[in-house]
Amino acid sequence: MFEFVKESGPFMVVRASDTVTEDDYKLIAPMLDKLIKMNGTLSCLIDVSKVTDITPGGILEDFKLSHRHKDDFKRVAIMGKKSWMDEMAAISNALSNAEIQYFDEDEESQAMEWLEEK
Repeated sequence: MFEFVKESGPFMVVRASDTVTEDDYKLIAPMLDKLIKMNGTLSCLIDVSKVTDITPGGILEDFKLSHRHKDDFKRVAIMGKKSWMDEMAAISNALSNAEIQYFDEDEESQAMEWLEEK
């Protein structure tokens, strides 16, 4: 499940929790498209610290969304507690022109600072 926590111009915070599915991505995609249309390039903090699982369809939709919006993000901070998130950030970096960095769940302030750097 995804939740938009904050939207402020070209900056947004999204929190994911529980099991993330293909349907979750299909619900968030139109909102994301609208924000990009309104603001152009975005910076985003994605908190995945409460995600317990992601379905194969969810993984596929994540890659599709990343590819479709590869030029629409300046920076993406991925915040979580699982060591595999570092590898996911590396894979996402390969699919996107955005700078993508992983932060541990207790590093939210560092993630926000990194997103706000010029």
